[in-house]
Amino acid sequence: MAKETEDKRQGPLPQLNDELYHGRLEGEAEAARQNRQKKAQKLSGQDLLLSYRRHVDRNMVNGFSRKLYGGFWIRLWAYLLDLIFVGACQAILMACLLTFLPDSYLVHWPLVTYLVGQGVLLVYFSLASYLLNGQTLGKALFRLQVVKADQYRLKFSTCFVREGLGKLILSNLPILGLLVVVSPKRQNFMDFFTDTNVVALDQFRFLYEENRI
Repeated sequence: MAKETEDKRQGPLPQLNDELYHGRLEGEAEAARQNRQKKAQKLSGQDLLLSYRRHVDRNMVNGFSRKLYGGFWIRLWAYLLDLIFVGACQAILMACLLTFLPDSYLVHWPLVTYLVGQGVLLVYFSLASYLLNGQTLGKALFRLQVVKADQYRLKFSTCFVREGLGKLILSNLPILGLLVVVSPKRQNFMDFFTDTNVVALDQFRFLYEENRI
């Protein structure tokens, strides 16, 4: 009763002050959001990740948001695109070998084809991910990037193990790719050995703009 009497005495001013206060907070939040959007628009997805990932290094490793990581299907399409490029390189190399190798090697041609194919696969994925800092042509097109918490730029050893050897194993045992579906952080089998993750750059941009990270 006393509280109701006090509210009547004060009139609508407390409620009006609360509305003004919350309105000011909403305005400040919207202004901050627009400012973050302007900053994000000036940077590519990869540059944005490199600039602000220090705020989420721990969260990335601990699974801050499952949607932050690249999903199965988009990674599959990126991988298939890379395989098309690898296949083209293999065809060119095999044509050169047919020109210069002696005829005696044709007896073992299936073995030569397999070894050359695996070699091109190993070299392409290792070098591309190292030179593009966690991206291959396929990953770059689909806005994906491999990251490691303690490496702002991936070491070649990480790229060789995670991408080179990993893709060699995956090409022979593709069933292992399904681990991405059930892993909490959408990691594949090699990510557990190299302590890496595949980040969806567009999702990272969205979370940054919305002040979620």
